[in-house]
Amino acid sequence: MNRTERILAAVSVLGLGFLFVLTLITSSRFQADESYYQQAEHSRLILITVQDLNRGLLNAESAQRGFLLTSRPLYLGSYAKGVNTAQSALNELDQELVNEPAQRSNVAELRSLVEADRKSTRLNSSHITI
Repeated sequence: MNRTERILAAVSVLGLGFLFVLTLITSSRFQADESYYQQAEHSRLILITVQDLNRGLLNAESAQRGFLLTSRPLYLGSYAKGVNTAQSALNELDQELVNEPAQRSNVAELRSLVEADRKSTRLNSSHITI
């Protein structure tokens, strides 16, 4: 092998080494990006569930007001639907936060507040307890 061929071989080896390192760096970036995407998707699902919880509580509260103002049993169905939506959202939050104990304790506290509010005001068509 002459000197030119050795230089060419060395440059080729260095070039391949550089491409290998570049491939490793790019691969690790893709893996990091996938991890960030999964975290963002998880956060998005939690936010949607919290919005569902909020919507359920607002619907139950509105129906409660409607019933208290008019005594129409029509509002009891909307009240029950809102309470069920809120309960479903709380259950879903528990499932979504199964690996996050600190957040699950927040959900447990929120659940107890929702239950306390629901127990303090029970609505039905025969009587109202506040």
